[in-house]
Amino acid sequence: MKKVKQKISLNEERRSIELQLIDCNCNDCIFLVKDCKKNQKHKDFNSEDGLEYGYCEKKKINVSYIPDICQVETQECFLHRKLVIEKYFD
Repeated sequence: MKKVKQKISLNEERRSIELQLIDCNCNDCIFLVKDCKKNQKHKDFNSEDGLEYGYCEKKKINVSYIPDICQVETQECFLHRKLVIEKYFD
């Protein structure tokens, strides 16, 4: 069975980014380098909590986060990856 990609409207994309700018979650930050090995190990052990791991290039620390959850501690350092990419290519 073929998977059909749903097209997201520009307005939906903007709303999504606006919410991510409020959340300031590491998952959407340009400074995050995901730790794929640690994430897979964690998912194999406990796949229900959604916890993920990575490294923050700005703070130079290991981080853990749950995607789509507001992070109070990242409100000052967060920089959205999509906005940086769009600005670069404009």
